[in-house]
Amino acid sequence: MAVEYRSARAEEMRGFFYNDSLGFGSSTADADIDRLMAMDWLTPEQTLCAFDDGAAVSQMGVLPFTMRWNGRDIGCGGVTAVSTHPTHRRQGHLRQMMTLAFQQMRESGQPVAMLWASMAAIYQRFGYGIASTQYRSDFDPRTLRFVDDIPVPGRTRFVPSKDAYPLLAGCYERFAEPRTLCLVRDERRWRNSVLRPWPPERPPVLVIVYEEADSLLGYAVLMVEQRPSDDPGPSQRIRAHLTWLTPAAHRALIRTLAGYDLASSILLYWVPEDDPLFHHVQEPRLLNLRAWDGTLVRIVDLVAALEGRGYDADGRLTFAVPDGLCPWNSGTWRLTAEGGCGRVQRVNTPPEITLDPRALAVVASGHRPPSVLARAGLVQVHEPATLPGADALFRTAYAPLCQDGF
Repeated sequence: MAVEYRSARAEEMRGFFYNDSLGFGSSTADADIDRLMAMDWLTPEQTLCAFDDGAAVSQMGVLPFTMRWNGRDIGCGGVTAVSTHPTHRRQGHLRQMMTLAFQQMRESGQPVAMLWASMAAIYQRFGYGIASTQYRSDFDPRTLRFVDDIPVPGRTRFVPSKDAYPLLAGCYERFAEPRTLCLVRDERRWRNSVLRPWPPERPPVLVIVYEEADSLLGYAVLMVEQRPSDDPGPSQRIRAHLTWLTPAAHRALIRTLAGYDLASSILLYWVPEDDPLFHHVQEPRLLNLRAWDGTLVRIVDLVAALEGRGYDADGRLTFAVPDGLCPWNSGTWRLTAEGGCGRVQRVNTPPEITLDPRALAVVASGHRPPSVLARAGLVQVHEPATLPGADALFRTAYAPLCQDGF
């Protein structure tokens, strides 16, 4: 029987979540599958599966997101729940599904695909580029010392997570507005993802807010972990991520986290490259910063993606892209940016640079400029004099960042 590629039906979703749990080493117990079903975070029409003799052997989901794209909103396909049975791996099923998914995203107005990779090697072969570098910092709060004082005129306080959404939403929107890769969150995403602990059986997350007068200028979402030890001293770990609008908010939240006297470890995650903590502390090595690949991005519809992006500088660039999985992207193009807006036209003139889809994703996200990729051998340069202008064209004021798991 031939392999059939299609969305799962409603009655097949239990098998979908079973396969997802099996692929990622999670519990496949009936109660845990029931819990995943009850979360209702992925609908049948948002799935794509390979069925062999009626059984799903490979699968993925695409969530319909809107994200910030250097200060503008753009449709984004959030790729998730990708897994293939060990018995059917390396048979081309994921490539076939990904190709179909790219076609569907283009038709659905999602010119950019984004995912968190369990292994980047799986996805870079499909044209996904590492679009952000994020850090994790794991430090002992007892060693935290700052170089300079930053005035903190406001206060921090705890807010019950069940009441936090209306307070935090406006602060996050201001934080995300000028950035790239931040998701636009509705109330459902706030309550079912940002403010919901994972795994679900864990206690509710804690929320700390920083306020000045009547303005909320930052917050931390955190969990407290007990780490029993035979050694004397603190035995807790605080896991947190921060969102802040001012240096005072950042400093106040870090100080509040460091005030957990029973904690021997503060683990900060989703830390962007331009986070100020590294420059604030006396001993940055004690932060134990570790770089991780952040989200991976794939340009699905080149014209819509580049015309939907914001630009901080005017300029023009003629570039070529070979793209076997999204053939509508292949060709030579001229990007003209003026007044913050971009216009893309297909042209027959020689290109100034040539990028493959992976390099295009990295450049368009503002993660690395064309000149850096050229020095790494990832961009072919035909007219070297154009590189400074190309760098300015794609430069972003903030490092790309996504603070949402999916």
